[in-house]
Amino acid sequence: MEFSELKIPAEKEGPLKTAQWNDLVQKVERLYFNISANDLKVGLGTNDPKEALQIGDNWAFHSGGHKVIMYNSYWNGTNQLRITDGVSSELRFHSNGHLYIRTGPSGAAGTAVDFERTFSFGPSTNLMVHNKSNWMRIGASDDGLARIETNRPHFYFNREIRVDSGKIGSHTDHLRLCIDGKPRITIVRNKKDIIFDGDLTCSGDLTFKGKSVLTLGATSSMRLGPWEFRQTGGGKVTSYFYLDRYTTGGKNTMVKIDWSGNLKARGYVKGSDERTKKDIRSFTDGLNIIEKMRPVTYKYNGLGDTIAEQRDLGLIAQEVEKVAPYLVSRYKDKLRPTDKDKTELLNIKPLQLTYLLINAVKELNRKLETLMQTAALKVDTEIKEKI
Repeated sequence: MEFSELKIPAEKEGPLKTAQWNDLVQKVERLYFNISANDLKVGLGTNDPKEALQIGDNWAFHSGGHKVIMYNSYWNGTNQLRITDGVSSELRFHSNGHLYIRTGPSGAAGTAVDFERTFSFGPSTNLMVHNKSNWMRIGASDDGLARIETNRPHFYFNREIRVDSGKIGSHTDHLRLCIDGKPRITIVRNKKDIIFDGDLTCSGDLTFKGKSVLTLGATSSMRLGPWEFRQTGGGKVTSYFYLDRYTTGGKNTMVKIDWSGNLKARGYVKGSDERTKKDIRSFTDGLNIIEKMRPVTYKYNGLGDTIAEQRDLGLIAQEVEKVAPYLVSRYKDKLRPTDKDKTELLNIKPLQLTYLLINAVKELNRKLETLMQTAALKVDTEIKEKI
């Protein structure tokens, strides 16, 4: 090897104090040059450089691709060995302006790199953190939106905000939470409106203060335990309000009100169109049943969710059930607030008493007509006898 242009003064002070090449090799034993196939490799602190410039056994400037590599190493009990098939950290400078910092695992020595995180500052002014399958980007993107994005379904902010398959960002001066590209929660700028597009689940109290208005969409519903309030139809004439009750058997509509105020209530107010009925039979009970009923006045005792000491007028369901069981319905509720189990209670269908009264009036009218006919015949007979 010739160094025709290399001149080092003999008396110069410094780390290299020599005048001959042989002295250079002797005095600087840890500076090596490795040339093969026009590929120059320089080693500082190592006699076996593998890269363009290698410092010791751990750091190396890679000759291909603009990056700096620190090799992973481990102690085998005798010597400090280098693992050439794995990288413990990497600093890479790309021609496109990106800067990557990668870190390797802290697991058992001898394993290849199986985990890495990358911080990327690109032309879109983004900070990206990712491993082999997941990534998160923070910054301003090319479309002018400031956002935090992730490609994975779960997104946490110190376990306070969770987003599944979505984005949080500013858009057209509003703050929106989007899932699958569709807005789910929107906080409107310069207003007090919060718009929910989808189901709203709250495990605690939801409080509206002041003159607040809860507005639901045309096909929205509100669930309160087994009860659900909903409305269908968007037009004035086609709009219906429903009160549904959910049981193990499914949904049962208990109350339905149309735009005109017509009411249909399950067990009380029902539709009367003949086309909605079958197995039609005449109902004949009337005066014979009413004569057996005992109207009473009473006070509620507070059991069964009644108002204690409230006075009322009505019938006793157990007494009515003995003579007209079709007028009695059953439901379950706690008799006392402290009860663990619910008790079967009885209720009377008061509107169906109307049909008993109709038959009773008809029966009384027939009796009255008979009496009037008998009286008229008697008067007519007496007149004829006098003549």
